[in-house]
Amino acid sequence: MVPLIDFRHPERNVFHAINQFRIDTPGCVKVCIIPDIVLFVNGIPLVVIEAKIGDANTANPLHAAFVQLLRYRNGRAETAAAGLREGEPRLFYSNQLLIRTCGERAEFGTITSGHEHFYAWKDIWPESRATFTPPLGVVREQERMIQGLLAPDTLLDVLRTCTVFMDTDSGRRVKVVCRYQQYRAARRIIERIRRGKTATERSGVVWHTQGSGKSLTMVFVARMMRFSEDLADFKILLVNDRVDLEEQLAATARLIGGRVNVIASTADLREHLRTDASDVNMVMVHKFMDRTEELPMVLKDALVAYGAPPTAETFGVVNVSERILLMVDEAHRTSSLV
Repeated sequence: MVPLIDFRHPERNVFHAINQFRIDTPGCVKVCIIPDIVLFVNGIPLVVIEAKIGDANTANPLHAAFVQLLRYRNGRAETAAAGLREGEPRLFYSNQLLIRTCGERAEFGTITSGHEHFYAWKDIWPESRATFTPPLGVVREQERMIQGLLAPDTLLDVLRTCTVFMDTDSGRRVKVVCRYQQYRAARRIIERIRRGKTATERSGVVWHTQGSGKSLTMVFVARMMRFSEDLADFKILLVNDRVDLEEQLAATARLIGGRVNVIASTADLREHLRTDASDVNMVMVHKFMDRTEELPMVLKDALVAYGAPPTAETFGVVNVSERILLMVDEAHRTSSLV
């Protein structure tokens, strides 16, 4: 097998940015398409960029760039409904990112992203890259995108570890790429695991706002570990505290690859945790408690409307290995475990 991209040594790959890349499209509405910029890695087109200039005739340049990107890949519904063809879909078979930009603005998405699902890359990480000299004297969204997301090592890292395909509730399969906060959080977790000398130094809390992709951040962390030479053997344990979260996270965890164990009982938890297998385990937090239901009669009568609460006896030591990563979803509600 010949690898097309050397992910372990990004500097060994060949990177090209082609301006006004023309592709002939015989039999289509127009004779060719000319994306403004196409980024190639070892001759493979990974990024297509469309740049627009705001003027009196363009109310929303970024939306116009989005429509242009649709046209390039023959993705406009109205064109298909008319029985016409436009663009060249094969340019996008290997596509990693679509980028639209205008003036100071720059946003990225994937081939399945709608207009509303393009986002800016809002910071440059690691911070050492932020020492560059901005071409116009100020750091704009374009510079953050170029120095952050499009830096060769980051682009390849995102391609390998932070890009997944997900099936939506509607049955449609979409391509998902990490947002800036997910990539930064995942990379800092990996860095802390590597550098920490004690359990405390290796631990931490990541605060996500609602809808910012907590479950996917955990998936990206796990994928980074699986593709690394020094962390690939870790056992991974994902903990949550609600049935609906478990169902959601179980489906998402399968994007990590490999075996995913959805643990149904405390006995199963002990069985899976005591092994040295480098697997992924899903468990709800209450399965860590050894429950004793026998209570004094007075308390039983007082709590009859609520049922007997479980005791919080120690779960005991099951596995003393330091090669176990525990990630807790909604940790502020499951602090008894932390």
